[in-house]
Amino acid sequence: MLVLPAYQVPRLLHMLKMTLRRSWAFVTGAGKIIVVMTIVVWIMGAIPMGAGGEGKKFADKELAMEDSLYGKTAQVLVPVFKPTGFGEWHMTGALMTGFVAKETVVSSIVTSYNLDPDKDAGDAQDDGSDLGKLPKLVTSSLKESAGEGREGLAAFAFMVFVLTYTPCLATVAEQTKLIGGKRATLAVGVQLAVAWALAVAVFQIGKIFV
Repeated sequence: MLVLPAYQVPRLLHMLKMTLRRSWAFVTGAGKIIVVMTIVVWIMGAIPMGAGGEGKKFADKELAMEDSLYGKTAQVLVPVFKPTGFGEWHMTGALMTGFVAKETVVSSIVTSYNLDPDKDAGDAQDDGSDLGKLPKLVTSSLKESAGEGREGLAAFAFMVFVLTYTPCLATVAEQTKLIGGKRATLAVGVQLAVAWALAVAVFQIGKIFV
């Protein structure tokens, strides 16, 4: 039997306090994750990799982000996401950190542009009004991967993927506790496959009308 509390008229002040308390808890909790993942992205972006990173030192000012450990890792995923319209390393890199926590997707995109010597993605000052070249940079990246005139469609497919793939590592850990490691791994695989299929469907079907 499920024991339910007595129904009563909600108390506005109590609801307001609970809402503010839980909102603050989310902001402080998510903020820590965002800071940590931003640091991880920065460290990976400071490690030179590949031919473009030869002769460069750690955190070299002349090191391009795409020639770093972060950029090279993100580029491995690019072919997988080509059919989705956002098969571009800035976007795939953000999906890597988003697997840890969805809240880090936007900050990872901004950081990946800001760490390039010749780019300025803004610093979110003045209540976020200072975006620098970020809108143009993101548009350029999506234009490169999706084609002229399909940037908006690729962005929509990106949002569909972000909203439907594995929520975060904390969720995976909880799933492992409840249903076991094998089933949790299968669940993650299904979530990624469904998210990819939906993103591909959105972009490929959308191309017919764009």
